[in-house]
Amino acid sequence: MAKLFKGDGVVKNFSVLALCNFAVHIFNFLINMYLARELGPNGFGEYGVFITWAAIIQSVSSLGIQQVTIRNIARDNENSNFHFFISLSARLIGFIFTIALFTVYVFIAKEVTPIFYGLVVLYAFFLFLWDTIQNAAFGMQKMASCGYVNALGSALFLLFLIIALHRAIYLYLVFVLLLVVQVIKDIYFYHTCKKSKVFLGERKKIDKTLIVHLIKESFPFYIIVVFSLCTTQFPVLFLSNNSNLEEVAYFNTANKLMVPLSMILQTLLVALFPKFVNDREKNPALFNKNARLSFYGMAFLGSVTCFIISLFRNEIVFLIYGQEYASTGMVMLSQSWYVVYFSLLSFYGTILTSLNRDKVLATISTTNSLVWVPILWFASPYGATIMSYGFIIGSIINMLSNSIFVNKINCSIFGKKGLIIVNLSLFACVTLSFLINDSINLIYRCLICIILISISGACIYNFTKRR
Repeated sequence: MAKLFKGDGVVKNFSVLALCNFAVHIFNFLINMYLARELGPNGFGEYGVFITWAAIIQSVSSLGIQQVTIRNIARDNENSNFHFFISLSARLIGFIFTIALFTVYVFIAKEVTPIFYGLVVLYAFFLFLWDTIQNAAFGMQKMASCGYVNALGSALFLLFLIIALHRAIYLYLVFVLLLVVQVIKDIYFYHTCKKSKVFLGERKKIDKTLIVHLIKESFPFYIIVVFSLCTTQFPVLFLSNNSNLEEVAYFNTANKLMVPLSMILQTLLVALFPKFVNDREKNPALFNKNARLSFYGMAFLGSVTCFIISLFRNEIVFLIYGQEYASTGMVMLSQSWYVVYFSLLSFYGTILTSLNRDKVLATISTTNSLVWVPILWFASPYGATIMSYGFIIGSIINMLSNSIFVNKINCSIFGKKGLIIVNLSLFACVTLSFLINDSINLIYRCLICIILISISGACIYNFTKRR
């Protein structure tokens, strides 16, 4: 596989990001395990709501500019500083507007305290700064510093928790420490990017027309961002409002355990995007081949991982979070399949973006969200487990409809037969994984796991050897 991308930086970027994100996951795993046990389901649920509101504000205020900024900088490296400041100006407008809406909501709903509101706004602001700097670094294909700083930030947060909370733990103190770490990360990341020459070229004069043009160009992506919140963040609020904070905690603990799988698949997409943009312009045949192989590889590795998770779902949750969270095994399995499906749908989005089919992508993403939202809303009063089944039902429907559409646009990447096989294989694998009985002897389950890993390793080895 390395030879497939030799000399283009994809392997290096993916490797560094994957390793650093793995380290981030290890630290976050320890952080969440500690907080979940110390805060209990109710407190950990409120912690999840805090993170969710900050993420919603950060996403809504982004105006969908991320992909366009990365694409513009990837095509015009010599003026990266110019594109960075246009992005910063536009996103600042979006942030102010979003905070105004959030303030009105808080005033009407009266669901949060003033301190909670203030901490959420501050944390969202520094997340917004981080994301803006990160877009410039990704556009220049200098992703290593982002990974390093993220890993160091997670380690620092864990250290703060150990030092400050060795005797007692207070929820709002956790929020303050999280905010302090994000400020440190932003400052250090910006200076690191300056030293590594991420910001090239003169700043130039930025007028309103340039900002308006960027916002208009990013509008299709903004639709995607807003509607993606329906499956990434809004479910937490659905559970909080329609069920209780304990169900939020069960849902979040399962999601946290899915970070490694999500990290690998999403990091691969991030590393591939600049490569796809360049190949599409210079070598369309290579672009088609790389896209096809990457898609099939993601589906295969994701399915194998979900099977392994299904074998040990209850043991994993019990060992990490304790008896209070023992009922979240099926939630974790459902979310693992959702991560695979969502990554494959995101891959379709990456392809369409590389083809400059932004409006088409926005339409598909909107349709996907309209399928998921009613399912998740009506399932949320019944708790995290039932709602997680809703994710799978919506994923199967959207994967099938998106595959049909991708086949119809005839972009010479995926064949009809290949897409049918992928959809049927995923559906069969989901069904089999849910049928696996967790009462099977642990030794037998370990043997099945070894067989799956051996088969996967053999397939990867043979593919690499042929390449």
